[in-house]
Amino acid sequence: MEQRNSLENTYILGGNRLTLPKCMFCDHFMEEGDDKGMRCTAFPEGIPNTVLWDDIDKECNNGIKYEDGK
Repeated sequence: MEQRNSLENTYILGGNRLTLPKCMFCDHFMEEGDDKGMRCTAFPEGIPNTVLWDDIDKECNNGIKYEDGK
């Protein structure tokens, strides 16, 4: 069984832990900010909150899945 680092998107700032949504690290993420909130190619009208925290192996929308943008 493959073991993944579950804290990959977790950072320590000032002694507090900050976990960022997986979407911010995906190749499909659109960084330009606007009033629609966070967007990507799978959700051009805005990423639903439930998707932000889904497992990275789960399909996001329309056959698009998380792709590591690091």
